[in-house]
Amino acid sequence: MKAIKSIFILTILLLIQSCGDKGKTADKKVDRDPKAIQSFEIYNGDTINRTDYSKNKQGHWEVRKFVACTKTVQAVYTGEPGVQTKVSNDVDMVKLAEGMYVDNKKEGLWINFFPSGRIKDSVMYKNDIAVN
Repeated sequence: MKAIKSIFILTILLLIQSCGDKGKTADKKVDRDPKAIQSFEIYNGDTINRTDYSKNKQGHWEVRKFVACTKTVQAVYTGEPGVQTKVSNDVDMVKLAEGMYVDNKKEGLWINFFPSGRIKDSVMYKNDIAVN
């Protein structure tokens, strides 16, 4: 019984000390690596469109746009005479460009696409300047 009481008191003391430490850490400056990833997207299993803590674009980026791409007309049988139709508009996201960013500057090969998905053109970049 004495051992359980000792463990209980020790647990309470540790909890009190850990609560007291929280106030002390708020005064410390947190050093973050500016290149550490702050935000990103996952598209089709790939990590894309990453930004670091300095808000600089880093790594593979894809520029995408929502478009209303198809209108579907479907015949619906209702049991009534005549043909009933159901019309629906599908919204899709199309890729307009993709390439690499290093410190918020385009680097390497950037490929631009038509909304249909076909390649429009490609441009080589060095330090955010086209070199083609």
